[in-house]
Amino acid sequence: METKIKTMEQLQLTESELLEIGFKKNKSISDEMNEERVFFKIPTLNGYFYYNQNENKYTWYHKTIIGEVANDVHLDISKKPELFILLSCFNVKFNLIF
Repeated sequence: METKIKTMEQLQLTESELLEIGFKKNKSISDEMNEERVFFKIPTLNGYFYYNQNENKYTWYHKTIIGEVANDVHLDISKKPELFILLSCFNVKFNLIF
């Protein structure tokens, strides 16, 4: 018997909404294996939240940075209130928009 995990539709925000909330637009560096991509991030105490609209399954992540090591966690965010709760839990300064 195979069990399938259903993921919810991820919250999609426009560039203007992300910038209004407090996210900053960033571009990754392209190299031989990866092309340049645009993503939006907002700092937390020991890392940052980021949004990558070009991902297929997940678009929201939290990156924790401790010394030379980093860990990315996929987030399942389907509604704005969920995003604002998470930002609040990490004591992120943001603008509340609905």
